[in-house]
Amino acid sequence: MMIDKLKEQIGWLKVTYALALATDISLVAWIFNNFDTVSFVKLVISLFVSFFITLIIFLSNKKANQKMNQLEDL
Repeated sequence: MMIDKLKEQIGWLKVTYALALATDISLVAWIFNNFDTVSFVKLVISLFVSFFITLIIFLSNKKANQKMNQLEDL
């Protein structure tokens, strides 16, 4: 039972990781393509959001690795 729960949690973390990664890549590409034409406020907000999404990527990766280590120990 515990193994199935850990596998399901890892699966959800993979989804979170993939969505955050795709969103972050798209946002960074948008920033580079519109760097000259976008207002300073939009640029700062975009960079802040990109930083926040990157943080989510790292945290979900760390949490997934912890879950995989727990699964290994069972």
